[in-house]
Amino acid sequence: MKFAVAITTVAALFAPQVLAGCYDGQSTIPFTLYWVAKQGTTDVDNNGNTLHLSGDKTHPIKSKGQTIAMVDKNTFEKSVMEGTCLLEDGRLINLNSPPNDFFTLDRGITPYGVGYDTNIPLIPFVSIATNDMSHGQKVYVNELDGKKLPNGRIHNGCLRKDDDSWSFGSCHIDWFVLSYDNYVVFNTLEKVHATIQDCEILDYITPSVKLWALLGKGKGKGGPLSFKQSNKHNSTAANPKSTDTNTKTKKGSKPLPKNVKIKGAPQNCRNDNDCPGRSCCHPDKKMCTMDAKICF
Repeated sequence: MKFAVAITTVAALFAPQVLAGCYDGQSTIPFTLYWVAKQGTTDVDNNGNTLHLSGDKTHPIKSKGQTIAMVDKNTFEKSVMEGTCLLEDGRLINLNSPPNDFFTLDRGITPYGVGYDTNIPLIPFVSIATNDMSHGQKVYVNELDGKKLPNGRIHNGCLRKDDDSWSFGSCHIDWFVLSYDNYVVFNTLEKVHATIQDCEILDYITPSVKLWALLGKGKGKGGPLSFKQSNKHNSTAANPKSTDTNTKTKKGSKPLPKNVKIKGAPQNCRNDNDCPGRSCCHPDKKMCTMDAKICF
């Protein structure tokens, strides 16, 4: 999510009128995506140019004037631009105030990012930012129903407002997809049909998602947040348990062998959709694997 000062969105004051015209399942509305910058990976700048978040660690990340990490120039600039960054040691940092005052998120509360308040977690493939719905409102997006996610799960189209944005007005949905790689997969969805309804939120978190997010690594837990803050992101157009029908294998399946040559697998993969059968794409190595700890 991206940093923004606390503001009151005028559109939110007229939410009933906006909802009647936008989220009726008939109108088409802009649909954009946002994600978390991750040190050591590939991303893009505001102009869509490829950006490698690696290099000499010459730039300090500070919190209340104290250096808490050293990162490369691109990672630092992306952290400021996005407002959130996953460091290579597992800490998830969020911009408190520019140009260089961050705080570390408590990953026990907000493991993937923080929403409209400090105790509201962003949930990959579920959370959205809008300015004309009530916090916690659910919405059904027709174009997502039945879509296969990069981790193999099938989406049912149900999303929830967990975040706000100051980069756009009303009648706009911004979907949290966790990583830039996931953004690449779904970037073709520019307009969608959405309906306000009490739909069922599914769980799309798999071990491969947790692995990408470095959960449990080193200092990844962070410290508890000691203050309240409005958390709005500036996206550029740039948990109940899941059921067996939304998983990649059935109960009782044998564990997958992990160190085998996979027939039909490409030399490199972008996501799970590139990998055949029961294999999946390793989020760091970008190779198809049969490792059950990664695939499920």
